[in-house]
Amino acid sequence: MKKSSKIISGIVIIALLAAGIIYSTTRPAKLSADKTVYKVDGMSANIKGTASQSKSVYYRIDNGKRQTAAVHAGVFTINLAASNQDQRVVIHNHKASATVTVKAAAVLADYTKFASAYNQSVISSNLSKEMQTKAAALQKAAASKTATAAEIAQMTAEQKQQLADQTKALAQTSKEVQAALAKSKTDNQAKLLPENFNNHIKNVVDSKNTVLRINVTHGKLIGITIIVPSKSLSGQGSKNSSSEFAKTFALVANALGANPKSVLKQFSQVAKDAKKSGTTSLKTIRSNNIKFDTGFSTKNLYIYVTK
Repeated sequence: MKKSSKIISGIVIIALLAAGIIYSTTRPAKLSADKTVYKVDGMSANIKGTASQSKSVYYRIDNGKRQTAAVHAGVFTINLAASNQDQRVVIHNHKASATVTVKAAAVLADYTKFASAYNQSVISSNLSKEMQTKAAALQKAAASKTATAAEIAQMTAEQKQQLADQTKALAQTSKEVQAALAKSKTDNQAKLLPENFNNHIKNVVDSKNTVLRINVTHGKLIGITIIVPSKSLSGQGSKNSSSEFAKTFALVANALGANPKSVLKQFSQVAKDAKKSGTTSLKTIRSNNIKFDTGFSTKNLYIYVTK
């Protein structure tokens, strides 16, 4: 009888274990997101949530192509580039799903116009001082009032000759400046922004001293990140590295319509305060409705440019 009881008890235990295994393998997968609405932080938004019974979840942005995100210890993260339009994201884990919205970010500028202004500034700023002076003289001459045919008719022979000599000199200067600009464009190609760039976050300028990362969506510039090694600003780097950063920072500000002098002055104070206090928290610089959020790490300085 005891033997029969043991056999029955063993069968019951096996049955219960089997039932548990079956339940654990057939119970429905679960999925949940931390929020239903996310706001952009810098150049992107991080959608976080939990998922069971899976090593990955898949999602679609505005009914676009299927993409996947890994699940680690039951948690997933989807990094979504900011856009100038609201984005609807539907996340799936087997039969379970969750829908979230990432709110639109403010547009910094039309990308084509920004890239053109920035590139022109890069090319011009890398001219020699002599050529910069000649270029400035050409701009001044172009802005000045030109003599009309009636005015020329009333000039003396000497005045007409002076005008002819000035016109000839300006034409020669223009030829020299155009050649210098073409050479500067070739020499500084790695520092220029691509003319055609859309729907990407990418490092478009990447040197050992300065990285320029941009986010462009639907032809609109949404955000910029300037990344610089901390040693460049701490006195450990060369003068060239700190100068390159300052120039890039100023050119970005200028191309966006901010005041470069004001921005650099504010940054200098922020950097001094951060060094003195040892803080790494973000500090915001503002100029003409453009925000420059500045943060420091042990390795790099980050400037997030948004509106």
